[in-house]
Amino acid sequence: YNSIFLALCRSQGIPADHVFGYPIRSEKEKGRIPSFHCAARFYVEDVGWVPVDPSEADKHPELKGFYFGSQSANYMIFSHGRDIDLVPKQAGPPLNFFIHPYVEVDGAQHERVKYRVMFENIAATN
Repeated sequence: YNSIFLALCRSQGIPADHVFGYPIRSEKEKGRIPSFHCAARFYVEDVGWVPVDPSEADKHPELKGFYFGSQSANYMIFSHGRDIDLVPKQAGPPLNFFIHPYVEVDGAQHERVKYRVMFENIAATN
């Protein structure tokens, strides 16, 4: 969905890119976030970047107005764009996207990195 939306924007000269983040889809106060979610954004002069999430709007048609111009407070943006060069620049090619840990050992990408993404509602613990 996002790639099609971005292609449509760009074909009309509207700057647009991917957004990658972690959704907290739980009523629990803390826990693990099993996967990331991709959304999009486009740029409007004198307004700035406008969030849009076509896939969530398709899943929840009753919220399509919300997902065009708004973003859930339970979505933590981690990065945006594609073909990413890190700082300092990684030894390998640009990253397709940056949402998972990237590690190099002796100038080569090390892919067997284990990690978990966790959340905790700190307001609930105070």
